[in-house]
Amino acid sequence: ARTPPLCFRKMEEVKGEQDTTSLIQLKEKKDYSAEVEERLPQARSLAENGQLKDAIESLMGLEKACRLGNDNLSLKKLVLAMLDMCKSAGDWDTLNSTILVISKRR
Repeated sequence: ARTPPLCFRKMEEVKGEQDTTSLIQLKEKKDYSAEVEERLPQARSLAENGQLKDAIESLMGLEKACRLGNDNLSLKKLVLAMLDMCKSAGDWDTLNSTILVISKRR
């Protein structure tokens, strides 16, 4: 009988076969909340002054850092702020392109 892949087996069955710590890798979470709190008002100010695309671009690098650093709370706050800025400006093309870019990254 063929053994099922490790993802379908209980940890008790896997113990003793090989080192299970190499199978389970937990990502370390980094905290970007301070940087998000610093940059969001700046980006909102840019968006209110008619520079929506510059505001979105200024947050995209931080979005990537939050995503790769596994800081989901800050990531959610950033993404919602970007989409809210697009909605408030009434720029539906930028809203659609921002959603497209973010969804492809995730």
